[in-house]
Amino acid sequence: MNTLLFSLLIAFNFSGNIAQTATEDCLCREKIQKEYLYQHWIVSAKESKNGMTVYRPYAEADAKKIPMEHRYSGMEIKKGGKLFQHRWIQCGNDRGPAGYNYKWQWKTKNNETLLIIKKRQTYKVLELSAAKLVLVAVK
Repeated sequence: MNTLLFSLLIAFNFSGNIAQTATEDCLCREKIQKEYLYQHWIVSAKESKNGMTVYRPYAEADAKKIPMEHRYSGMEIKKGGKLFQHRWIQCGNDRGPAGYNYKWQWKTKNNETLLIIKKRQTYKVLELSAAKLVLVAVK
């Protein structure tokens, strides 16, 4: 009797040691690693397309051959909800770094991760790793 019961449990996958299938939520967590968010990100215009904006870390600008106007712009995301949007100033100006201060917020809902830049735009985060940040503007 016990053998029959165990056979049925295993056949219907009630063993307790089930291998769960990868859900969208699992895939979302693998592609979005929040610990890499806090750095200076610059736009990679060559990789950005179809409404998707690809950012690379400032440290990789030379290796990726990112043009000057993108290299010295971008956004610096800091802990505590602070974001500094860099604005490129052409050579010869001694005004120092220019840009705008914003506040940001991170939300996860319905298997989507959102980066909300207050008074600016809300973005859906498609990918976040040590070397890449991919955003799509939410309308």
